[in-house]
Amino acid sequence: MNEAVSGTKKLLRQPTLFARIASGMRLRRYQAGVCDAICDSVLHGRGLTFVVMFPRQSGKNELQA
Repeated sequence: MNEAVSGTKKLLRQPTLFARIASGMRLRRYQAGVCDAICDSVLHGRGLTFVVMFPRQSGKNELQA
């Protein structure tokens, strides 16, 4: 397997790393936890429903992006 394919697979397994590289933003710890849980549900076909509530000015838009 070549290095580019290996790197791509790593990014797809680590959504917070992907977000940092793709957008240049580093998610905060509480944002990363939500991101990981949602991506895990999607990638493994769990079909879970999430309600995410953050206080004002806590990075909701960054997580949505």
